[in-house]
Amino acid sequence: MRPDDVDAFVTEMGKTAELFGEPLSEGRALLYYEALADLPLEAALLALRSSRRRLRFFPKPVELRELLDGSPEDQAERALADLEAALREAHYYDTVRFEDSRVASAVLAVWGGWIECSEVRMRSEMPAWQHERKRFLAQYRMLLLEPAEADVVLPGWFEVDNRSRGFPEAIPAPVLIPVGFAIRPAPLRRQLADGTETQKISLDKG
Repeated sequence: MRPDDVDAFVTEMGKTAELFGEPLSEGRALLYYEALADLPLEAALLALRSSRRRLRFFPKPVELRELLDGSPEDQAERALADLEAALREAHYYDTVRFEDSRVASAVLAVWGGWIECSEVRMRSEMPAWQHERKRFLAQYRMLLLEPAEADVVLPGWFEVDNRSRGFPEAIPAPVLIPVGFAIRPAPLRRQLADGTETQKISLDKG
């Protein structure tokens, strides 16, 4: 939210407090604004309106976030689903960038990188992979307690090999994995160097 969004946010807070019979001082409303300031105004207002329909008691800031994103457990399960979809659709030799950078951070923490994660998945039967899934879920939930890193790229084999041989110009652009890829499959794209454009790729051709 921007500073000029305060009035609209406080007005919606007032409606919510009135419905729940909750006293709301200006100072308390501003504390809520500070706690949710990283959200777009539209998302913050949506959460407040949703709380009036779905909650029994006046919401805490974390409850407003959960109305938008789900619980930490829900978020971790969605992240795992996106990771597993990416492992099925992308290749270990491609460099990948997850739109949800916490997925990439968890991959680095649990397996050390995209290549290693891909190799573990290819070698693991389902019982063994269930253990790996639990490791990822636990790590992702821990990462939710911290600000997400802005940009985490997971190098694939092509990038590692070409960089080691001194051919940076031969490194393909990263494959972008969007949030919700598991439930809204779409053609994967490579993210160009400027980060503002993408081009479709054929995974069969690498």
